Amino acid sequence: MITVCKDCPKRHPGCHGACEWYKAERKALDAENARRRTENTVGYSTSSHWNYNKAK
Repeated sequence: MITVCKDCPKRHPGCHGACEWYKAERKALDAENARRRTENTVGYSTSSHWNYNKAK
């Protein structure tokens, strides 16, 4: 979650394009989201190879 904007005295409409604090926090958030997506994809691809309909 991006929290640097809350109570920022320099906040105005459209400031995300120029705010270095926002850009840095956004970059960190994007990296974390990419890591989570990769982690979820790896787990899914591993479990999708199981044959759950296999008779014993």
